[in-house]
Amino acid sequence: MNGRTWVLVADSTKARIYTTYKAKLFMPQANENDLKLLNEYKHPESRKHDSQLVSDNSGRYRATEFGSDTYDPPTDPKRYEEDRFAFQLSKVLHEAYLENEFEQLILIASPVFMGMLNKHISRANGLQKSVAITIEKDYTSLNERQLVKQLQEHL
Repeated sequence: MNGRTWVLVADSTKARIYTTYKAKLFMPQANENDLKLLNEYKHPESRKHDSQLVSDNSGRYRATEFGSDTYDPPTDPKRYEEDRFAFQLSKVLHEAYLENEFEQLILIASPVFMGMLNKHISRANGLQKSVAITIEKDYTSLNERQLVKQLQEHL
């Protein structure tokens, strides 16, 4: 194994993957240079309003005794897009895991999105074993220096 650690920082609309060596983050002199950005992902569909995500109006039926004449689809389009992004990210991570591109994985995501990620990561053969740390916070707005500081507090 190469000792390399990947750090995923994500919310439902954007994600960044960094590479580092976890041991470096333990050092008091650790700084933003110890995190190298590998890739950024954006999922603008998760930002859209429900009305922008569905292709047409809800179905209509003739109201008789129930008081409403619109049909609400059983799946929330916004949640569907968020879950789709979590699936895409887990696929990227799983492919990298299979190629031995990292030994450990640190997941940082908002609580709701973390649940979606965990669902897909648990289905990806072997990937869950590589998850060393999960942090349920939205750190997507932090720069590398701030992120290193937060990581040191959680390690």
